[in-house]
Amino acid sequence: MKKGLSRRNLFKYMGVGGATAVVAGCEKKPEKLIPMLVPPTDYEYTPQTAYQYMTTCRECDAACGMMVTTREHRAQKAEGNPNHPVNQGALCARGQASLQTLYNPNRHAHPLADGKQIPWEEGMQQFSAIIQAASGAIAYLGKPASGSEGDFVDEWLQAAGGGQRFKFNLLTQKSQAEANKIAFDHADVPEYAFEKAGVVFNFSTDFLENWGNPVENARRFTDMHVYKNGRKNKFIHISPQVSLTGAKADRWIVINPGTEGLVALAIASVIQKENGTYKFLKKYLQAYSPEKVAEATGVSAEILSELAIDAMEHGPLLALGGGNVSATDQSVETLVAVNILNAVSGALNKTILFSDQTAPESSTHQDLTQLISDLNAGKIKLLIVDDSNPVYALPPSMGFLQAMKKVFVVSLASQKSETTHAANLVLPALTAYESWGDAFPRNGVRSIQQPVMSTVNMFDARAREDILLSVAQSVNKKAFSGNSSYLDYLQNIWQKIQRKVGDRRNFDSFWISVLENGGIFEKPKFIRASLNRRVASVKLNDPGMAGSDGLTLLPTTSLLLGDGSGANKPWLQEVPDPMSQIVWDSWMEINPDTAQKLGINDRAIVEVSTPYGSVQATAYYHFGIHRNAIAIPMGQGHQHSGDVADGFGINVMELLPDQMDKAGSLVFVGAKAKLKLINEKSYTVNTDGNARQL
Repeated sequence: MKKGLSRRNLFKYMGVGGATAVVAGCEKKPEKLIPMLVPPTDYEYTPQTAYQYMTTCRECDAACGMMVTTREHRAQKAEGNPNHPVNQGALCARGQASLQTLYNPNRHAHPLADGKQIPWEEGMQQFSAIIQAASGAIAYLGKPASGSEGDFVDEWLQAAGGGQRFKFNLLTQKSQAEANKIAFDHADVPEYAFEKAGVVFNFSTDFLENWGNPVENARRFTDMHVYKNGRKNKFIHISPQVSLTGAKADRWIVINPGTEGLVALAIASVIQKENGTYKFLKKYLQAYSPEKVAEATGVSAEILSELAIDAMEHGPLLALGGGNVSATDQSVETLVAVNILNAVSGALNKTILFSDQTAPESSTHQDLTQLISDLNAGKIKLLIVDDSNPVYALPPSMGFLQAMKKVFVVSLASQKSETTHAANLVLPALTAYESWGDAFPRNGVRSIQQPVMSTVNMFDARAREDILLSVAQSVNKKAFSGNSSYLDYLQNIWQKIQRKVGDRRNFDSFWISVLENGGIFEKPKFIRASLNRRVASVKLNDPGMAGSDGLTLLPTTSLLLGDGSGANKPWLQEVPDPMSQIVWDSWMEINPDTAQKLGINDRAIVEVSTPYGSVQATAYYHFGIHRNAIAIPMGQGHQHSGDVADGFGINVMELLPDQMDKAGSLVFVGAKAKLKLINEKSYTVNTDGNARQL
């Protein structure tokens, strides 16, 4: 844990979002506590009366429905929207802790120009001037849009004279979508009907943590795995590492890093040989028989055959692939292999369901490579970044920070971050609790995001879209004609939605019902998918990671911190990691057998070095990891994200290359690490004690 965090300040931060709020003052360390229950003076309200507002959670791409309880126009509790078909009233820890974005002392309290406070009028004038000077050489870098925001930004760029929108999300499922396009001609991520499966094979996904929609996955997985009618379905985790998801498994099959696809094809070869389906795969799968891949995968032919028998006897099967631990340079090929297994086992259109929809937006890290190249070449004069944090999230080897220093950068963000710290102009944006928006995460689901409370008057912020709309109209009088705010723009979109769904009420009545329910929810429409013959041309090779020098580094995801965006919330920092029980810090998982051979004790400080960088982390003995691998979770190691986030743990991205797979997604697994003992003791805090206490 970082030194210098006093007990007094710790309790200050822990109270934020609960019973108190910290005033940011002039962006200095907060020393004054203001009761959160002190209501605003410019709104009418009924004292001591709670109201519930339905809105949309924006902590990740899942866009779960959220119900926020407010008193005196102050949000006090976040829960799941019971009307929402995706999460059905449940909400993850990150969603509940999102309340702390409102009262976070590290919110931007006022506009900044080169780090100095300026009035809003001056900030908007600067923004308008640089847009005009850029003459269309503009890049907008933001998260993939799941609602109307994407079209709004595209229209804004046209109004501003031109430019390009770049989408960035560190934990993307672009490789999954690319594999589905190859296998099924659908560049989309399907629904996974856990409850219809008799056995689940999990190839390294962390579906209970950050993969897909963890809240929905948890609900459907519980339905599948619960003991009922005298039977309990099987869950088998096939991976080099046991995550929280893997800890729920009935059986762990430890495999060599990067060989998930080979295991999937070996199982598929046995099933195809038995049931005779997809005859065009017969010759292809013979090259991946259990006997031929046993040595490469580290799994015996007998066990591979047993898994195939399990799938055939206890089906329907649901095979899942993806996530950080399998994100090698063959990630797309690996996921195609999992698709083949689902097809030959009969899971397609039973437990794997594709919606009749246009694939939602997704990000490709390869586009960021192009953006960096354009920044370095001087093709871009203005870079606009929203609440995303690429300076922290991207590997330093990509050179994003150095490239963005060559242009004028405007940050439209609510929270401090490494990216806003490097921006020339920071215009503070309202949080999702205080602004309008919507999300269409899947077929049949249209969620609304509404302000659930009055703005926190200690933070002089404005809605991001209203900032953009205002500045566009200042440089182009014809921009967004008839719209005085983003709410006007949004209501125009929802008037079209009303006509599309055939609602004959007047719009005011329709709009009120949308706000009351949290959106419009219809029964999803699915389409049949079939396996494309071109999968037989996808070659999968032995990555050979287990036998080479060094230990394979596995950057894992954190249930609580995600890609690092949760690190500025003290509730999430204080919750012990479900596996290691460590709080406010990073750690390095290592197999005890491997550690003892290297002379590394449990909780010792170790230097982890790859060809791309080095960090120091605490060794954590974990029997659930391959002997030739180590794992370090993402999310910590911030430098300019505020007192709650800065100085705790390390950023594992500093150890990774800028290599991409065939879908343009970052390769997380492939770097080889070397370890050096630094100190026998660490200051790691964990709630279950440590080995020295035994």
